[in-house]
Amino acid sequence: MNKNKILGTDFGKFIFLNGLLNFLYIFFLKNYLLSQETQKVFTIQFSRDISRFFGLELSFINSIYFVSIFICLLSLVSIFSSTWFNNLELYSQSNLDTYLRIFISWNFVQFTSLYYFRVYSISRLYLLIVTFLIPLVILFFIKNSLLISLLFPDSTIKKYILLKDSKFYSKISNQPFLNKHTCIAEVSLDKYKFNKLMDKIAELEKKEDFSEIVLQTSASGKKLEDLITLLYSKRKDIFILSSQPIPKYENLPIKELSNVGIYSYFINARIQDGLRLFIKRAIDFLFSLVLLIIFTPVILLLSAYIMVLDFGSPIISIQRTGIYGKEFKMFKLRTMKRDSHDLREELEDKNTRTGPLFKIENDPRVLDRVDWIRKFSLDELPQLLNVLKGDMSIVGPRPLFKEDLRNYKNEELIRLTVMPGITGLLQISDRESEDFNTWVYYDLKYMSEWSIALDIKIMLLTPYSILFQKGS
Repeated sequence: MNKNKILGTDFGKFIFLNGLLNFLYIFFLKNYLLSQETQKVFTIQFSRDISRFFGLELSFINSIYFVSIFICLLSLVSIFSSTWFNNLELYSQSNLDTYLRIFISWNFVQFTSLYYFRVYSISRLYLLIVTFLIPLVILFFIKNSLLISLLFPDSTIKKYILLKDSKFYSKISNQPFLNKHTCIAEVSLDKYKFNKLMDKIAELEKKEDFSEIVLQTSASGKKLEDLITLLYSKRKDIFILSSQPIPKYENLPIKELSNVGIYSYFINARIQDGLRLFIKRAIDFLFSLVLLIIFTPVILLLSAYIMVLDFGSPIISIQRTGIYGKEFKMFKLRTMKRDSHDLREELEDKNTRTGPLFKIENDPRVLDRVDWIRKFSLDELPQLLNVLKGDMSIVGPRPLFKEDLRNYKNEELIRLTVMPGITGLLQISDRESEDFNTWVYYDLKYMSEWSIALDIKIMLLTPYSILFQKGS
């Protein structure tokens, strides 16, 4: 499949999705959203414009249907769920090409939506300026990774490990979709059988943060299918450079890229991606912003209380492991004595939890008279700032320390393939569990069943869990 065919496929999906969704949009617009009076004014205005520009009489057509087919308030489906928006380098380095793509998608929203507001006499000149200017602004942000980092924080992690086959060699620098990515390790496929290869990848995951795997191979048939299936289970983006064509495999969403001397393929293996990830990020941003406004007075009062108990910074930042193993500073109200983490190793023999978890009874590091803060998880409130920054989500697996990764089993590392969260399925199901296997069980259950509806359910049930379940 060549580049033009890929673009054609994406455009076909765009047309189909917008045709289907705009049918629903028109229905609600006509029957529920716009008053009869507004519809009448709009119909007259639009019919007049059509008559002026094209000499057509549209009085026999309810023009709200005619125009609404182009309205793409829901065309965000195509722009935010398409592979090219998340991975522009897969297709083109051309600014003009990217601009035209954005123009086609975005201005179905901009032009036709603003046209409705022409009922209130918006200038056509300003409408055209906005129509051509907005894609230019979006292009600037995309090319500088600012918009992408705000909408999809994890998409800025462009690091990969290279799995090399000695029988087949190609220069990575010749591949336009990888030349801006960073290779953090190379692994010889000749040295490792499948199980040992997965152990080696897991070893790298515990030390490095990377979101992609590049497979450079001459393998074929069942061996290649088994290898790709194993790599797919790691839930990272996979780029395949092959010496021969690769057939389509069931349950493996292989997408052929434009050839640059060799056969190139891409597999999007992420659990959270596309429009649903955009909606999740939008909910995170808005929800955390509202909660911060509401709880800022509470945070300030608790900060003052902690300073009275133990003079020092009441809000601390702790290095934790985020998506794909990337470290970030997690904010928290300090309920322990200063430098408490340095004492952790000395108290290791008193740990009552399993795996990488750490908790001891009557922890001497905990400040006096802060049990109620910990019980109701009030010390977690500053993490709303992490959600705003894009380090965390409202819902996701709890982040742990980097050094805790050494205690992870290979299959548990999949926890790192989604954004860590303030709350999760564990917190509403078995909040007091001290068994890391239980943590992993609920995290994997959440990841396999993930949906926006599940996130909202967890968010709604979390306050009940905090108030009526025993704190952990």
